[in-house]
Amino acid sequence: MRICSRNSLWVVVFGILCGGPCPSVAAQLSGTRITNHGLQGVGRVAASSLDQRGETFGSVSALAIRDWHRTEHGYTGTFLTLPDRGFNMDGFYSDYAARLHTLSFTFVPRASSGKQIGKIRALSDRSQDQIRIQYRSSSLFEFSEGRRTTGLDPGTHSVSLFGTELPFVRTQRRDGVVVDVQRVAVDAEGLAIKADGSGWFSDEYGPNLYHFDRSLRIDRVIVPPEDYRPMSASGSYAYTSTNDPVRGRRMNQGFEALGMNPAETRLYALAQSALIQDSGPTLDGRRHARLLIYDVSREMSPSAPVGEYVVPLPVLDETGQGTKPNKTATQSELVVINDSQLLVLCRDSSGLGSNTTNPAVFKGVILVDFREATNLAGLARSTDRGTNSISPGGTLAPDIRPAASVPVVDLLSAADHQRFGFNASFSAPNHRTFSEKWEGMAMVSALDPERPNDFFLFVANDNDFMTARGRMLQADGLVHDYNAVGLHSLRTEHDTVFLAYRLTIEVDAPGARNAQ
Repeated sequence: MRICSRNSLWVVVFGILCGGPCPSVAAQLSGTRITNHGLQGVGRVAASSLDQRGETFGSVSALAIRDWHRTEHGYTGTFLTLPDRGFNMDGFYSDYAARLHTLSFTFVPRASSGKQIGKIRALSDRSQDQIRIQYRSSSLFEFSEGRRTTGLDPGTHSVSLFGTELPFVRTQRRDGVVVDVQRVAVDAEGLAIKADGSGWFSDEYGPNLYHFDRSLRIDRVIVPPEDYRPMSASGSYAYTSTNDPVRGRRMNQGFEALGMNPAETRLYALAQSALIQDSGPTLDGRRHARLLIYDVSREMSPSAPVGEYVVPLPVLDETGQGTKPNKTATQSELVVINDSQLLVLCRDSSGLGSNTTNPAVFKGVILVDFREATNLAGLARSTDRGTNSISPGGTLAPDIRPAASVPVVDLLSAADHQRFGFNASFSAPNHRTFSEKWEGMAMVSALDPERPNDFFLFVANDNDFMTARGRMLQADGLVHDYNAVGLHSLRTEHDTVFLAYRLTIEVDAPGARNAQ
């Protein structure tokens, strides 16, 4: 395996992470030290589970935690999960409404010693029930007139709303019959929710950031700078997810990650990988993703960002042979530590649900620091500056300093997988084979008075609604069955899975320094 980066500490630290069962590994960057104490819990929701609308429960594209408490035997809390656009595979497309799921859970951590709070288990116990989850309810995001969204592909269609053009679906064709849809198209991927229940979710089609009130009514939209919006060769917007535009976000790679600082004054949106005009001709030339920062202290839908930075993503050899890098590890989620540091979740394209037997070579969380990076939003722009490339041919312009980063959590740790009984085989997958897509991430305090700098980082997968007993409501008003497993040798029941890692985060730690 080979991971390449401008940052020399990547190789050193990642080598330690992958080198064996060392339970605690520290990463240092710009005065912050993060120690990973390893995976301490796993939980599952069965792939065939249904929500209150009778549809497959499915994926976690974004995650938030509320009502977090420590108990005598562990912890309790509430997961808020944001699914994406619904099941879309093998010619089946879903008129799936954007929604928020509520799940209650208990968590009894199992540390690397095999101990749990209130109970001790042997190291040979490979159970995955440390996180026990109970589905509670689902609520739809809606516009003021009560009209819900749709996950269907909008193509080039749009509607005028909130003073801008938004992706729009007019009709759906099923079995030769055309049915009216007439809804804004949303592929929800990121979530930033405030203490009062209002917040924003990010979208891949636009890509846009939608503000909602505490009743989940969508009342505003943040439209990104013009260079992010997908443009066709003819000069019109091309919102489709089936073809790349000539400029703007890549297909299915809009604002995959969204987060908010602890003070709830700044919103952070990160593209899944480089914009089209910032990319090279090969898959490893997509690493220069752009991060937007909006001041939301007074205005919930500001017209322009106060910050724009380049976040270089890891590149890798997807064959696992240690040869020349040939792919970018796209990012899937972020957690804001402070105003200039983020945890970013990156991954390759192997694992359960990927339809490939290539080994997984990179799934992990990196610490990103942009305090010394070039703020593109602060640069004077000419009339057409907004559509210019910051990395022509995939090579970053020499006058732009990118964010620095180091790896923090290795989701592919063999020691963690062995302790919790994950199946390492992608050629003979079962429901315990490690997922391809990990897209939800949230962090909470360990509430440990003896270790006040300890946190639990929860990570959840996007299972693409993959089950043999799937159900989706369509525009004709009927619930339709689908089978995402069938006779495909690399597909199986794909549960929604939650992981919990314990981290120690020390800001302004002695000896921590910038990585170059």
